[in-house]
Amino acid sequence: SGETVTLQCDISDYTDWTSCWYRNKQQLSPGSPSKIITTLSDQVSQYQCQGRRTDRPQSSQLSVSLHISVTANQPKATLSSDQKDILTGDSVTLICTVESSGWRFYWYRHRQDSEPVATTSGSSYTLSQVRVSDGGQYRCRAGRGDPVYYTQYSEPVHIQVTERPVAVLTLQPNWTQIFKGETVPLRCVIKWGEDKDWEYKWFKESHSIYSKTNPEYTISPVNTSHTGSFTCLGVKENTFSRTSDAVQLTVSDQPKAVLSIAPQWMNPGDSVTLNCEVKESSTGWRFSWYKTVPYRAGLPSLLDKSYSVEPLSGYGTTEESYTLSPAGPTDTGGYVCRAGRGDPVYYTDYSEPQFLWSGGSPVSISLSRLLCGLLVVSPFLLVSIILMVKCYRAGGFCSTAKFPEDELRCDYVKKQTDWSL
Repeated sequence: SGETVTLQCDISDYTDWTSCWYRNKQQLSPGSPSKIITTLSDQVSQYQCQGRRTDRPQSSQLSVSLHISVTANQPKATLSSDQKDILTGDSVTLICTVESSGWRFYWYRHRQDSEPVATTSGSSYTLSQVRVSDGGQYRCRAGRGDPVYYTQYSEPVHIQVTERPVAVLTLQPNWTQIFKGETVPLRCVIKWGEDKDWEYKWFKESHSIYSKTNPEYTISPVNTSHTGSFTCLGVKENTFSRTSDAVQLTVSDQPKAVLSIAPQWMNPGDSVTLNCEVKESSTGWRFSWYKTVPYRAGLPSLLDKSYSVEPLSGYGTTEESYTLSPAGPTDTGGYVCRAGRGDPVYYTDYSEPQFLWSGGSPVSISLSRLLCGLLVVSPFLLVSIILMVKCYRAGGFCSTAKFPEDELRCDYVKKQTDWSL
């Protein structure tokens, strides 16, 4: 009741018709236009029209009755939703139901006297990729006609939007550089209260690679084909967590340790520092130092089996240096180092051997005193004596060389003598 409708009377063949309108067979008004607008009362009515003109034919046939049923009460919209408790990123569809047809639908959030958040020609309204701020009370109503006739507002429907669980992927330990052969443990943690019993799905470059209830995924041994971007998410019944941020895994070839010794020529009682480093940009290493000995089967050895090695320390320390203090003649010889990390321990290659030389023999001390005295007498004589002593030392030492490290020192002295000559 109270809605406005427009009635139109169409008659063919001629254009100079005027219309006569009847309601329940009672004439409303003669000589009306072909279109009338009327406000309906709360009763059932039969409407008809007939054309009149001055020339023949002077009247048309009476139209077929148009039956209009009027409901006394203003209709009320009914609102429903396909779900009420949802997570961020989900979608929810609201449905507004009104008996009869021809309606446009108006959607409201929080307050019904506010501007509608949306207007649709259909009876449904979908919220996609919802955020927490999209939650609240929703209402709807429908309208039709011109001027618009509105239904009553629906009862409110409350939509609760909760933040979706977050998956956090970590590399343990969090090393930025990974080497071929290492063991790489990845761990996926779902941050959502104390809730447990998740199933974990693992992805590489967005392609599913693994699924299990254990939050850890271990790659062992890792190789260069594992280089890529890894993500994870949790699944529990119909609930999905957000996909974690990506962890980039870059796998490089096995690193090699580099050893330096300072000083390489030492006098008895000096402190000698061995420094070991891994050139590649990486962390988490423990360092171990070794002295080279002649190759023997059964002992740890260099790859080319040129030397065997004996440890100066156990598994090692996080310090990159090792000090021989005080150093003596027995400390001369070759040294190597290597680094290890992880569990099980992953080792670098051994470093190239470096040698510690002794420069504190009695011959060296007497020679220095002699040279100081002769410095005043004759520069020419001084140069001659230096060359003679070098030749003497080179010949005597090399004739008695027994071990590989002695041979290396012999080569070193000979090269120095040849250069001087």
